[in-house]
Amino acid sequence: MDDDTLDANGKRLCQLWGTDPWTNAFQPGDYDGYSHHTPDWKTYRIRVGRLATGAMHHFFVVNDDDNAPQDSSMTIRKVRFYEAPIVDGQGYIDLRYWSGYGLPTNDGDAPKTGAVTGDSSGREISIQGNRWLQVLVDYPVTPRTVVEFSYRSDVEGESHGLGLDENTQLGDAARVFRFHGTQASNYTIPTSPSLRYREAGGWRQYRLPVGRQYPAAVMRYLVLANDDDRPTPLASAAFKDIKIYEVTDDADADGIPNSWETAHALNPNSAADARQTPITMG
Repeated sequence: MDDDTLDANGKRLCQLWGTDPWTNAFQPGDYDGYSHHTPDWKTYRIRVGRLATGAMHHFFVVNDDDNAPQDSSMTIRKVRFYEAPIVDGQGYIDLRYWSGYGLPTNDGDAPKTGAVTGDSSGREISIQGNRWLQVLVDYPVTPRTVVEFSYRSDVEGESHGLGLDENTQLGDAARVFRFHGTQASNYTIPTSPSLRYREAGGWRQYRLPVGRQYPAAVMRYLVLANDDDRPTPLASAAFKDIKIYEVTDDADADGIPNSWETAHALNPNSAADARQTPITMG
């Protein structure tokens, strides 16, 4: 989409394919590109509002081929524009509207290697290979904020986890809680041994009091990590039934329910003991 008919005064095009990367277009690193899907149809859900905002007057398509014999082709169908939901009617994050999450480029990471599949409800997503995904949530985090979800893995990679982030920069602050994987990382937040995933392919439910770790700020993205930098990445991770919410029975506003603190010999009226206790709710 574009707010005028000029192609050189601001990025508006999402380049899906082509031998010549166009500098004035968003590249497949900003979403999922087409090249490895040829020659089949591919369905796109591109969050264009994350790439550009404002009143757009034109919808346009490009099939550019300046070189002989100029025989390129493209076909598009079923185009529609709408406001994507963030959560469904039961409060679960809609995972159908994912995009790629930023990765460092100085340690050999391959950010776009592997398949991503999900169910029709948007409540479950599976990641293969070496992929980090983000889903827009725009959630205002407080000390009482909790993320609840279920996780499973058939093949352990280097780092598996989940978190919230205020931007798309992995390296500026640790935001992802790591509960599975062979490798520690400065990019992730370690969790206690009791949260270590050992279910050998089975589902495990987690409940992370993320508000204890994060600053009080609006976190734009849910981040899902399935990191595996090996030459042939084989790691797998699946997430489902993800909810973000505020703990209500929390007298000291430390993100831990009063009942849990009492059962584990903590003081439900003092946040000091929570700061001395590792993230162990799961």
